[in-house]
Parts: sequence; C-alpha cells; structure tokens
Amino acid sequence: MQQQEHGEKGHINVLIRDQDSEITSYGRHCRLLVFKDVETGLITIREDIKHGLPESSEADRQKVAKGGQRMHPRNSKLVHVSSERYQSAIGHESIEHTYVIARNGVKDSDAVLAITVGGRWLKFLPHPMRSMPSDKPEHWLRFQLQHVPGTELSEQDQNRIQRFMRLHKTEALIRDGKHYTLAGGLLAYCDPTAIH
Repeated sequence: MQQQEHGEKGHINVLIRDQDSEITSYGRHCRLLVFKDVETGLITIREDIKHGLPESSEADRQKVAKGGQRMHPRNSKLVHVSSERYQSAIGHESIEHTYVIARNGVKDSDAVLAITVGGRWLKFLPHPMRSMPSDKPEHWLRFQLQHVPGTELSEQDQNRIQRFMRLHKTEALIRDGKHYTLAGGLLAYCDPTAIH
C-alpha cells in the first residue's frame, strides 16, 4: 500500500514528518542535518529551530551524526569547534554546529585550540601545510593578510598558539571556514594556498 503524504509544510520529507524520523530522534529535539565540507573536511550539523521542539544537546548531535547521516569514518570521532546561531534569508532560525574529525584515541585538546579573544573563548583547528611561510620572507608576505581588529592576545595565549602550531607543523589555524595566523601579538587572516 502506498504511503500518503502528510500535507504539512516545513518538513524535509513529504511522507514522514520531522518529528517521526531519526533527524529529530523521533521528536526529542529540533531537526538536525549533517553536512561535510569537501575542501576543509569539517563537519557541520545544521539545527533548524522548528515545530516547537527543544534544542539538541551535544549527545543528541553525536547520536544523529553516527546514524544514517554519518559523514566521518568509523574509526574516528567528532570534536566540537563552534556553534553559531543565525537566521536564513527567508527568516528561519538555525544553529550551525561545526566539528573537526579526529582519530579515536586523540585528545580533544590535541585537535582543537581554545584561546580567549576579547573576553570570550574561541576554538581553532590546525590547517595542514606542506611548508612553513615564515621560512622565507617573500612567502610570509604572500601568506599573511590584514590583522583582525580586537584580537590582541595575552602572552600566555600567544605561547599556546605557537606550541599548538609547532605540534601540528603548521602556521595556519581555521575557524568557521576562515584562516588565521599569529602576527605581532594579534590574529591575522592568512592564505595557506598562497605559498603552494
């Protein structure tokens, strides 16, 4: 027997309501949709605030990401980087949860760098590089872009960044799809592709 359309607007599937599917854990939380950025390898879980359902917990997001929408290998885990609330162009409220894929057995602190910028904590991932821009002045000039206003860092955070970058053999960090480096006690935007 053919399944009938439910006739309600705003659901992903015309046959199954969001509340009756895995994407809300059958009505336990808001709709969660999992995406993978093919360039950065980052996993994004978009949480759509709809249908009067409660917002998800970290455990909810991990469960959905390991289910039918899985985008990361079986021998890996997702480490949370950031969550940003926004409104779509048509006025729908959503939250974008960003994750890095880490190998099982890797500590979260080895995959993510947390520093204080302007009184709030921000998390960054290492961006792999084949060579270090600071090895050659002409490479650094192409690599470093403008400073990021309001990102003065304490000496402690500067040292933490430098240790983290040495550990991961890189001079570029990534957050929300943008690349950063450390320059003169501040964060600066950078272009890791400029020296390859």
